[in-house]
Amino acid sequence: MLSETRQKPTVVINGIYELICPLASGGTAVAWSARRKGDDKSLVFKAYREPVAAAAVAEARRLRAVRHPAVVEVLDVGVVEWSELARPLRTPQEAAPERPDAGEEGTAAEAGSPPPDAPASGTPFVVTAFVPGIDLEQYLQRLPESRRDAAAAELLAQGLAALAHLHRRGLVHRDLHPGNLRVADAGGAPRLTLLDFDLSIPIGRTAPPGGRLGFIPPEQILGRAEPRSDLWALAAAVRWSLTRRDLLTNAPELPSAPSAWVPRLLASDPLPLGRVRPAGPASLARTLDRCLARDPSRRPASAREALSWLDPERAAREAPPDPWAFDPPFVGRGAELSRLAAWLDDPDPDRPFVACVVGPEASGRRRLVAEALRQATERALLAGRRPPRIAQYVVDQVEAGRTLLRGLLAEPAAPDCIALDATALGREAAAFAEQVAHVLRAAAELGPGGAPVTRAVLALPAPTPSVPGTERLELTPLSIDEIRTLL
Repeated sequence: MLSETRQKPTVVINGIYELICPLASGGTAVAWSARRKGDDKSLVFKAYREPVAAAAVAEARRLRAVRHPAVVEVLDVGVVEWSELARPLRTPQEAAPERPDAGEEGTAAEAGSPPPDAPASGTPFVVTAFVPGIDLEQYLQRLPESRRDAAAAELLAQGLAALAHLHRRGLVHRDLHPGNLRVADAGGAPRLTLLDFDLSIPIGRTAPPGGRLGFIPPEQILGRAEPRSDLWALAAAVRWSLTRRDLLTNAPELPSAPSAWVPRLLASDPLPLGRVRPAGPASLARTLDRCLARDPSRRPASAREALSWLDPERAAREAPPDPWAFDPPFVGRGAELSRLAAWLDDPDPDRPFVACVVGPEASGRRRLVAEALRQATERALLAGRRPPRIAQYVVDQVEAGRTLLRGLLAEPAAPDCIALDATALGREAAAFAEQVAHVLRAAAELGPGGAPVTRAVLALPAPTPSVPGTERLELTPLSIDEIRTLL
């Protein structure tokens, strides 16, 4: 008969989830090994801190609609309402899984006191299924050399199938790396699961750069992630786990200095896998190389297409991707883009502080502004300069826009450029643009000498009249001949 071991006090949340020990703790969240009262199901309980709590919980709610064998299951999303200490009598075999190096971390310092980092009342949380296994890099490196290529191809195929499902449901993961790709043995075959969706966003939404150095695609560094960004990150994770070589430099370690690695990432395609692992299968090398193209438009159009190069039968079972999930590359408007870029790069304080991009609906105002800001960020990174701090908002009421502007300028590190979509203001757009120009000019005059000034670029509806003291770019709909040329 197994002897029982008395555990130190644990915390039970809302009478349901018993937190056993912390698995990981960071600036935004603490993840706990946990079990559910009643059925003793092993879980991961993640308690979030501000300012990311609201966004992380919102994405977890969306993820609950995603059901796929290779995507971690979200079981509950909620808020800590109450907690209590518990001192259960449990056998070692009943203990929830802990990481090997956990030691005494997460247990109470003394009897009767809650564990450190125990979530307080009001803390948002997400509960996911506990996924056994090891990370992708550990799994591939433990295999005999003769089996690694086949295993890497199979796990890449499983990951692409999971991404096809995820993207079809409107989400971009944004944080794929070997640590977020868990591999377990299932009847002698590897089974992959995608973990940690804290950085995920709905398709089409912009977000600050995020991810792990070495596995962040070029466009995500510039603040724009799309489904093909996940293809790049998954391919980078599989390639590193297989070769243990940096995909840009072929160095035997991951990059640690963003200032050296980011400009290379934005300017260069990765080394072909065939040069690093010449004996590997051609289909695996071709799929990884295409997914790792620097320009998203040169990558497979979808995870399903990439999967078809590895496993056509499996790809045929996947639903076609949503055509609205993929933005076409920015084309045309070269003269307007150059002019807006010149305004963004010109440090002359006598130049207008506001640029107005005016045009009718579907003339490309928002895309032009977004592309100009993306290119400005890319130019700064390639030149080794700090990228501009950019704030992007939609303004549909003048008073709300004024309040927003004052709040942004009052921040300790005010944005270098504020991009405002004011196309919904109609006849009030010109007056609002004039107020923005006045406020930014006053802020520059009252600020300390030599301090960076804040500029704003506004997307405005036609026919907004000219606004004194602003730079004006007027867009007209493309002609049929221009459209044919672009196509």
